[in-house]
Amino acid sequence: MNTLLLYPIPTDPALNFPGRRSLWSRLAGFAAAALGFLLIVNSSTAMTVIPPSFQELVASSTQVLRVEVTGVSTRWDPSANGKLIHTYVQCTILKTLKGTPANSITLRLLGGQVGDVHFEVPGMPTFEVGHTYVVFVAGNGSAFCPIVAATHGSFPIVTDASTHEEHVLGGNRQPLLSVDEVSVPMPDAAGRSPTTAIAGAGLSRADFEDSISREVARENAH
Repeated sequence: MNTLLLYPIPTDPALNFPGRRSLWSRLAGFAAAALGFLLIVNSSTAMTVIPPSFQELVASSTQVLRVEVTGVSTRWDPSANGKLIHTYVQCTILKTLKGTPANSITLRLLGGQVGDVHFEVPGMPTFEVGHTYVVFVAGNGSAFCPIVAATHGSFPIVTDASTHEEHVLGGNRQPLLSVDEVSVPMPDAAGRSPTTAIAGAGLSRADFEDSISREVARENAH
């Protein structure tokens, strides 16, 4: 049976969590509705999302943005299931490719660390201050993951040291060679940051954004 696994689970009674089975059933249904894609757990206990096509990724997003991360913070928030840790990613919006233009956005993701309590959602996208990303967003502030299809909807931007051209990485921190690769399942990228990304030129940031703009225009024409 397919299940969403949040690991490890805080067991401190002060955290006011319900029983595991109840929490699982609520979050599994919430996650599936929020992401719009099938969520499963493999033997390595990581959250896995059936990757969407590039067209599905754009269509499922209310916003597509190029952002620079300016801050990352965590805190406890009340919820219907008791207290939950959320990570807040403060971003400056550098370019709006879909949605209403704005100057900034704060992304809210389930999980994170507050004090000695670490609430981990394996497979959740991660962000680093000072780095730039193209993100596909939906349900920010209500979905447990506002990045559409989790790591499949977050694309770090890196600069080639020799040519100074910006290139796009997939959520696994490997070069994205074409938009068709969005739908290719990716290996685990745990612990790999944009600064330690696999070397090699991928799709340029300009070409990636042009592809997004063309797809948005195609959507609007129908």
